[in-house]
Amino acid sequence: MTKFYDHKTKPAIVLSGGGSRGAYEAGVMHYIRTQLPASANQKLKFSIYCGSSVGAINVSFFASSAHDHQYQGHEILRLWSNITAEQIYKRGALTLGKLLLHSATGFSMNFTGLNRLFSKELQPVHFEGLLNTRPFFHFLLQNVKWPMISQNIQDGFFDAIAIAATNTLTGDIELFVDHKKDLFYQSRFTMKKTRISPRHIMASAALPVLFPSVSINGVYYNDGGLRMNTPLTPAVHLGATDILTITTSSQDPQTTAPVGTRPGLGDLIGTFIYSILQDRIETDEHQLQRINRILEEVKKNTDQETYEKVCDQVGVRPIRALRIFPSYDITSLVDDELRKSLRSLRSFGSLEKAVIRLLEINEKSGSNLLSYFLFESSYINKLLELGFQDAKAKHDEIMEFVENL
Repeated sequence: MTKFYDHKTKPAIVLSGGGSRGAYEAGVMHYIRTQLPASANQKLKFSIYCGSSVGAINVSFFASSAHDHQYQGHEILRLWSNITAEQIYKRGALTLGKLLLHSATGFSMNFTGLNRLFSKELQPVHFEGLLNTRPFFHFLLQNVKWPMISQNIQDGFFDAIAIAATNTLTGDIELFVDHKKDLFYQSRFTMKKTRISPRHIMASAALPVLFPSVSINGVYYNDGGLRMNTPLTPAVHLGATDILTITTSSQDPQTTAPVGTRPGLGDLIGTFIYSILQDRIETDEHQLQRINRILEEVKKNTDQETYEKVCDQVGVRPIRALRIFPSYDITSLVDDELRKSLRSLRSFGSLEKAVIRLLEINEKSGSNLLSYFLFESSYINKLLELGFQDAKAKHDEIMEFVENL
């Protein structure tokens, strides 16, 4: 039987959700893969990749290119620098008309009870989401070399990749995992062994209200961030010994709306999404620190064989963790973009303006909600630069993390 405790280091990278905020993660990784010394970059080989929502998009790309670190660093910047709203969801007046017609039809049939009269002949009309994400599938298909994920596992470039999604029927988090054959892991989460595909990523990134749920083998899934925005625990369950975590929310978010301002629908939804995406990352980190302190005392007061036996029996090991997060509140970047006037934003057409009006978003004060699906190039580039600069500010910590692998 494989022992839980072994002497081999298994570094993991864990990326959180946040929609278009994922550009921040790309900026961090661009710095790490292009600015660290060549020897450090060669040493920083992640054994485990874990992601949720947009973090799932990024880790799938990194897993598919795990054999080429230089390519990772340069291509992730190119991918995000050139991303457009059209690549994520359908736009334009025709799409808006279809959305309004579909929503009006569904509401009318449900309100009048006609759906019960015609249920045998007609499929019920449901609200799926404000944005049609069919282009997203093709974007993923074109920008990630999906067969290379399993190939890189087979070739020994990494051990496992885990994508978190929320089962809409049970509300439980489920993990879609591809891993090497002899990997030992234990988890309280449902883990489904599979080859990672664009559908798994779309399911993990299906933010309720904005994006439609995604069906996988007859089960519908929504954004993994609803229950686990930063899948730190799965990385531990898969055997990580050192974890680099990149999150997309600052520790001290600022509010731009004046006191006494009545929140609009968009403000309420944005606050709700922000609150559910603020998961147990800090609690998990504190728990790791406590376990590390306990194990340190055990090691001081026992011999090595007994220490390793204790680790095996309770299924724990010492784990180092480094987290990089925005030093600047991302919502304020949205405010800067909106103050330019909606007419100047290329990513805002008739559909986006209609959504803004529907959600009562005030362009003068901005919205936390918009920070998750704004794909304006100037905003994306600011996120990339913020990630790059934050990683640069933590250069010494990153180097220490790498040197102790």
